[in-house]
Amino acid sequence: MGRRWKSFRDIVTNGIRCLIEESAFTSPEFIPGYDECSGKLNKSCDTLQKGLSVQETALAGMGIDFIRRGITAVLLIILMAGINISRTHAQLGNAGTPPDTNGVTHSVLPALSYESDLGLIGGGFYVRTLRRPNYDPYKDRFRAAALASTKGYLEGNIQYTWLKSFGTDIRSRLDLYAHRLLQDYYFGIGNSSSYSEDLWDEEYYFFRSVSFGVDYKGRKPLREYEGSGNNHLDLLLLAGVQYEIPYVRQDSSSFNFMPPPGDKGGWLNYIGTGILWDTRNTEVAPKRGIRFQAEVEYAPELLLSDFEMGLFKGDFRHYFTFHLLRDVTVANRLLVRHTTGEVPYWRMSTFGDADRMRGYPRNRFMGKSMVTHSLELRTWLLKWPEYKVKLGGQLFMDTGRVFSENDQSQAILENYKQSFGFGGAFTLFDPDFLFRADIGFAKEGAQLYVGTRYAF
Repeated sequence: MGRRWKSFRDIVTNGIRCLIEESAFTSPEFIPGYDECSGKLNKSCDTLQKGLSVQETALAGMGIDFIRRGITAVLLIILMAGINISRTHAQLGNAGTPPDTNGVTHSVLPALSYESDLGLIGGGFYVRTLRRPNYDPYKDRFRAAALASTKGYLEGNIQYTWLKSFGTDIRSRLDLYAHRLLQDYYFGIGNSSSYSEDLWDEEYYFFRSVSFGVDYKGRKPLREYEGSGNNHLDLLLLAGVQYEIPYVRQDSSSFNFMPPPGDKGGWLNYIGTGILWDTRNTEVAPKRGIRFQAEVEYAPELLLSDFEMGLFKGDFRHYFTFHLLRDVTVANRLLVRHTTGEVPYWRMSTFGDADRMRGYPRNRFMGKSMVTHSLELRTWLLKWPEYKVKLGGQLFMDTGRVFSENDQSQAILENYKQSFGFGGAFTLFDPDFLFRADIGFAKEGAQLYVGTRYAF
């Protein structure tokens, strides 16, 4: 019996470890291959079948095939379940070196996630990766994605990432995207914008939006600090061409009665730059270190932009761990955003989503400037070291406000909104293979978020 359990366990462990090793899974954009994993699953199932007696084999022949097919399907579902829509445009992070450093791989896999505002999200990814020696983690990568939700969200995305751009050490990423949202939200501008549950039920705050564009992001290493682990300073290069067009869903709506800037839609074309300093011990579930990113963008008429505006964004994160019965990680995030000039509604500072002010509806508060702070306590409650499986939980509190000309009080320390909540997380066979579910509570309701990785 012990031998058969060990063989059955190997069916799962070999399969999932293969998926993790193939993908490196330090970035949600790394999609694993399938053929090698399927081969390991078949080998483990064959080993299990050889361990049975003749009588047991007669009874279990169909069962082995069911296990082989079932585990394969479960692995694919577990792998992709919870890929969050806010992660579609993943950050340019270090991904680790894949086991094969020369050749081309192709992957096609499904995606599944959930957010209260968007509903159940499903779709698929195609990824082609070209690996060559002396390129870490790859030479270039092409990804195409198509996603749809039960609340009318559609997304098509083509992403191309390549290293050593223009004969330099700049790592570049080009995103071509198109979005359609049948249930977008507009509550007005300002930190005191009103909310009514009756008006929500009447879809007063709803409108439709369509957008498409191209974004470029380059990252040039400025300095790496040897002997300090993941400690580097990078220069960011930014550019983009965006187009947005809104549609009023009904005459009796907030978008129709108090139209925001840019209510007719238009083009916004920008250039920008920034810096990134990262000392975290890991990207997925950091326990110590800091991450600071600052960006400046400008959209001038010279670039044929319909709106001349500027933007500054600062994102500071700090992590440390202490021991109280068990290790507890304290994660802090301070996000500051300020815009100037003629700012259309889709480029204003907003909060209410899966990673800031959880519990509020999407884009609940909107203004020219914003400051938010998130505090999160994370710990692992149960561990199975033999399988490298961990089950944990987190508590969080988010605080923030927006600033606009409509607000009577511009005091930076007054009239802050708050939300709080809790969630769970678990890893499978690798600390970077992390799933998360959060539920946030605010004055106006609650929101559920299911995805990969922590909120920050």
